[in-house]
Amino acid sequence: FVTVVIVCFPDGSELIVEGRCDGHIALAERGSRGFGFDPLFVPSPGAFDGDQRTFAEMSDAEKNELSHRGRAFRALASHPFFATLEFPCR
Repeated sequence: FVTVVIVCFPDGSELIVEGRCDGHIALAERGSRGFGFDPLFVPSPGAFDGDQRTFAEMSDAEKNELSHRGRAFRALASHPFFATLEFPCR
């Protein structure tokens, strides 16, 4: 799975970040967490010492560490423009 985020700045410059999560589809649904494909998607071996859990079997923190969306938005947040912003939720 891949997530691409593009930000266009007022000066015309662009920031493009990508998050990728390789893996495979399980033979049967497993787990009760998450949504959509989570009970079927197994991230590539080696993600957590080669375990074969689906996203739906992982905690939110584990899934967010591995997910394509989490990786893309962490890359975005690390850009200097966003790293210096103050958000109400901080």
